[in-house]
Amino acid sequence: MKLFSVAIFALLFSVPVCTEAQALAFQGNPLVESNTGYTRLSWGRLENMEFELQQSSSRSFNDVLSIYKGRDNTVFVSGLNNGRYFYRVRLLNDKLSQNSWSEIKELKVAHHSIKTALFLFLLGFTAFTFIIFVISKGHFQGQKRVSQS
Repeated sequence: MKLFSVAIFALLFSVPVCTEAQALAFQGNPLVESNTGYTRLSWGRLENMEFELQQSSSRSFNDVLSIYKGRDNTVFVSGLNNGRYFYRVRLLNDKLSQNSWSEIKELKVAHHSIKTALFLFLLGFTAFTFIIFVISKGHFQGQKRVSQS
């Protein structure tokens, strides 16, 4: 009988229990804007819990893609095209909240225009060319001084 009560005690205190105070929520603003096509999503940390993160192109989650299942509470999402994306997360190994999804996090992706990208490329190329010119000029003037001495 004593072994049975020890086993019950161990089971009760070894299984993590999710309370309302530990409800999952994304960190940061509910709307995130990106001009790069990537972002980091984080939610509350619960020890020894497994999460599922879903992505959808509609707020109603009619077209769902499960993009992560695991124990980490931060995911890096990249390679996104222009558009709106919606995310939600839930606990997987907590029977009490198996179907309880977090609040929705919205990501709006609007990449830089091609005009802006070309301008930045040309600006970088100009700076690179100027630096090469200055280094070359300094190198040749240094060699000239050495050969004159």
